[in-house]
Amino acid sequence: MLANSNAAREGDPVIQPGSADGGTLPDDRIATLEPYQEINFTGRSNDIDAAIALVGDCNQDVVSPEIIDIGRLNSTPRTAMEGQTVRKYGRTTGHTTGVVSDISGDFWVNYGDGTQNLRAWFENQIVVKNKGSSGFFSQSGDSGSLIVDAETRDPVALLFAGSEDGEITIANPIKLVLQHYGVTVVGQEE
Repeated sequence: MLANSNAAREGDPVIQPGSADGGTLPDDRIATLEPYQEINFTGRSNDIDAAIALVGDCNQDVVSPEIIDIGRLNSTPRTAMEGQTVRKYGRTTGHTTGVVSDISGDFWVNYGDGTQNLRAWFENQIVVKNKGSSGFFSQSGDSGSLIVDAETRDPVALLFAGSEDGEITIANPIKLVLQHYGVTVVGQEE
C-alpha cells in the first residue's frame, strides 16, 4: 500500500502506524517512498505489485529487522514450492500459517477506493491457502507482508492481494521484487 495504487509520489512520507490506524505526521514518520514500479491497468501483464521506502541511516532504532512472532529472517530468498508451509505477520490477521498451492497463478486483481474501480492482470504469482480449519491466511490490510518458509524463515513471497472470500492469498515471488529494486533482505546469513 506504500504506492497507493500509483497515486503516491516519490518522496512521500511513510508513517507507522498507518493513518487508518491512527498514525499522523510528523510524529509517526518512519521512511520516505522511493521510486516504484507502477501497476499497469491497461490489461498488459504485471509481475509485481511492490514499493520500497528508505528508512534512513543505519543507526535509527524505529524499524527493526525482525518480524513479530517470526523473528529475524534468513537473508537468502528461496523459490516457493507447491505444498510448502509458509507464514507471515500481517497488520489485520497477525501471525498466520498457510500452504503454497500454486507457483504460477494468473489473476485479474481489483483495485479501487470506492470512487474508481481498476483491474490489473498479474501472471506467475504465488498462491497461498490457509492451513488449518479456521481463519484466513490474510485479509485486507495485510498487503506488503513478507511471506517466509515456516521452518527456515527464508523469504519466499510478498503478499499483495487475496480473494474476497478469503480462500486464497496472492503474492509476488520475492526474488522478482528484490531483483527489480536491486535490494536484499536484511537478515542473518545461513
